[in-house]
Amino acid sequence: MTKKFFYGLVIIIIMSNIAMATIYNNGQEINSNFFMIVITLILFPSYLSKIEQKNNPTDQLKLFSLMLLTFLSIFRLINRIHPLPSIVNLPIVILAIITGTILLINHINSKK
Repeated sequence: MTKKFFYGLVIIIIMSNIAMATIYNNGQEINSNFFMIVITLILFPSYLSKIEQKNNPTDQLKLFSLMLLTFLSIFRLINRIHPLPSIVNLPIVILAIITGTILLINHINSKK
């Protein structure tokens, strides 16, 4: 993966959350959007430092976690623009929770 790919993912996360906080606000809470931006900006330097090191298994976990954040940001933006039915939202939320849990467990196990 190149740095451009990581930069693209981070830009998508930041822009979608800014759009949700400003343009597509609909009177909803905006703290979660700023929290997502802060998390992305804090974690991005560690992602960049791992890119320069060659293909460790933990690099793939970091890539998947960044892709999961991007997917969730886009999905939240789509839901904010046009609310989707619960039959669509529930499986995606469950999948995101399971994927996040697996990534977290793998990260903890890789530290041992």
